[in-house]
Amino acid sequence: MIPQHDTDWALSAKGNWWRRIKGTLLIVGETESNRIWARVGGNFLEGEYDSLSEAQTACEQECEQ
Repeated sequence: MIPQHDTDWALSAKGNWWRRIKGTLLIVGETESNRIWARVGGNFLEGEYDSLSEAQTACEQECEQ
């Protein structure tokens, strides 16, 4: 599924959520052990996330810096 708007997150075939902001790829997902991770470009963000939406917000904030 391709995002319809710049603010939309799309679900990939691998089950991860992604979007682009100004050409930078943001991806969030969940491991088999239920840990949520976040990545901006090629860098994983440090931190613990309680939900996918919290990880998405962290990605968006990191991308804005």
